[in-house]
Amino acid sequence: MLKLDLNEGFNNKQPGYGYARMTDYEHAKKVLGGYAGVEPDHLVITNGSFHALDLVLGFLFRAGDKIILPVPTFPCYEKFQKQGDLKFIKLNYSSNFSAQIILDKLKSISVQGLYLANPNNPIGYTFTKLEIKKIISEAKKKKVLVLLDEAYFEFCGITAVNLIDKYDNLVITRTLSKAFGLAGVRFGYIITNPKLAKKLEESKGPPYIISHLAMNIGVKMLSSSGQKKMRKYVSENNKTRKDLADFLTEEGYKVFPSQTNFISFNTANSARITAGLAKKNILVKDSGDYLDGQSSLKNCIRITIPPANKLSQIKTAIRMQGIGMAVGEDKTI
Repeated sequence: MLKLDLNEGFNNKQPGYGYARMTDYEHAKKVLGGYAGVEPDHLVITNGSFHALDLVLGFLFRAGDKIILPVPTFPCYEKFQKQGDLKFIKLNYSSNFSAQIILDKLKSISVQGLYLANPNNPIGYTFTKLEIKKIISEAKKKKVLVLLDEAYFEFCGITAVNLIDKYDNLVITRTLSKAFGLAGVRFGYIITNPKLAKKLEESKGPPYIISHLAMNIGVKMLSSSGQKKMRKYVSENNKTRKDLADFLTEEGYKVFPSQTNFISFNTANSARITAGLAKKNILVKDSGDYLDGQSSLKNCIRITIPPANKLSQIKTAIRMQGIGMAVGEDKTI
């Protein structure tokens, strides 16, 4: 077919270099639906999950709407907070933070939305399927839209996708950046009911908004062989995560439970340890300056779970930084 309708150049004829067409987009949604367990009309493909979250916050809420926000969390809301378009009712993390705190807040005030990352980033805590269902159910009674960020769901196996058709107030965002390892490709997606999916599609724009190359790579990774590779990585990650968490605890650090591809842990001096590891060519995240996490994440470090064959190197480098925060010290978050 000679495509002369979108002013594309013809000087590079590599597959995927031209605009994505509706046929490409619909094919990608069909493949994605097979993986996610939903029909294609429940899906919206985006340029990464940040784009997905931006679409939902920007087009499913109105100026002045109030949104419950457990913090710290993924900072997708920062732009809307600075602009003042949306009002965020923040629930600060503490050692006794629970789903019940969110339920109580839903019952006690009038809001239009709730953003919840499950598992959480940057701390790593995860609510159970039952807890998530209770939250979504209570939110529906109050006509509250639930934006559920499942960027790390492959690592814990907990998802609310089976609730999509029962609860019309549920929008789920996901990504291929984490378990599939495609962070630079920017392939995200939204799962929701067909009515909201259609509205988000209209807000997003034409198919060529999404990179044709990204769609092609995503479709390939969602094949049976791609999924097998992903599941192997997740299994290895979860084993290594336990090994690293046990090591950090033995070294005297306070480790937060995680069902993701990272661990957060409390130290006596996160800046010193972060700098020391950087000298060893190991980059970790000093979470002390994390948005809305200055108090709960003081002297905390977030580390991505390394490949198993690099774990010994990581342990040695961390041990060389000196004694961590003793478990018995009263410096809990």
